[in-house]
Amino acid sequence: ELEGLEAEVQYTVGPLSLSGVYSDVEGEDMRTGAPVGVLTPPRFIGALRYTLSGANLTFGLRTEVAGEFDQTLIAAERRDGYTLFDLYATWRPMESLRIDAGLDNIADEVAERVFAGVPEPGRSARIAVTWSQGL
Repeated sequence: ELEGLEAEVQYTVGPLSLSGVYSDVEGEDMRTGAPVGVLTPPRFIGALRYTLSGANLTFGLRTEVAGEFDQTLIAAERRDGYTLFDLYATWRPMESLRIDAGLDNIADEVAERVFAGVPEPGRSARIAVTWSQGL
């Protein structure tokens, strides 16, 4: 049996946009009463974006804050809480071309979002170029 809460809020005024999502899901094996240990911890994801519409350019900051995950009987599946920060930008110089760049986990925080037995890689940079041609 799974139970939980998920809530999302968004607010935009002019070029500034704020959004936030909170989720918390718990699970219980109905036969044994044991917690289902493969879920995620309670977490909040927030984003702040600023768009320069004349330049088709958006800058953003995203954060993910998660609590400790202890909804398991197996000690190895327990995970510490974490706070991550990402910076990103998107530029659309023309309708068919989009360039995305970002720096994820800028503080190089150790985090394990789902149980894998090892933490995720730390800080990482990314860039993506997308070309789309309509038919």
